[in-house]
Amino acid sequence: MEFPITNLRDRANCSQWIIEHFHPNGFGCQNCGAGVEPTRKFRTTRRSQLTVYRCRQCNQTYNLYSGTLFGRCIMEG
Repeated sequence: MEFPITNLRDRANCSQWIIEHFHPNGFGCQNCGAGVEPTRKFRTTRRSQLTVYRCRQCNQTYNLYSGTLFGRCIMEG
């Protein structure tokens, strides 16, 4: 796996890299498998400014790190 640290300084580039490498089948609900389209923005975390989504099908909340090794970590922004 290539890890281009210089390209990951930008938040949008970093998010895209995480989606490509940790969510190869698409980013969405880890509980029911619904894509990000049928969800709604639930909140944004204060510390890391991470968007948390709530699935409209199963009511589960998830974020970019859900289902990855960073899933339960508190990330600094």
